[in-house]
Amino acid sequence: MKKAFFETIANALDVLSDHGSAIIISLMAGIVLGAGVVAHDLTHQRPAPKSQESRQIIETVTVTGYCPGPPCVTKRGVVDGLTATMIKAHVGICAVDRTVYPVGTWFLVPGYGYCVAHDTGSAVKGKHIDVYFDTPGEARKWGRKQLQVLRLL
Repeated sequence: MKKAFFETIANALDVLSDHGSAIIISLMAGIVLGAGVVAHDLTHQRPAPKSQESRQIIETVTVTGYCPGPPCVTKRGVVDGLTATMIKAHVGICAVDRTVYPVGTWFLVPGYGYCVAHDTGSAVKGKHIDVYFDTPGEARKWGRKQLQVLRLL
């Protein structure tokens, strides 16, 4: 039953993302989190939908890591555990510059996996993705990288 639930939610997210409904996706993620389901299962390991194979862009971006609270976050940040779109921060979420990438944009980051843009950061400008980690050690280990990422449109 748990597998069927995840498949149903994942299919719904694919349909909604195909229609550009980032706000609805955020609300669904919040509902799933509220039901006690770990959103990591729905985002970080999300397979690319076959319908989007022809709608992908490979681009070089700066990829950094962030985590909850100090030392990763210096201002408001995720101290409260919520992203800029008011969903719980978790592995599989990334922060972006909203003038470059809209909320709900999916990326495949080599060495990290899939992430979806649901956060922002004061230092995240231009073609820069800040991927979420659970601990400062993981974020520090990731460091700052120039990578070719796959952006799903």
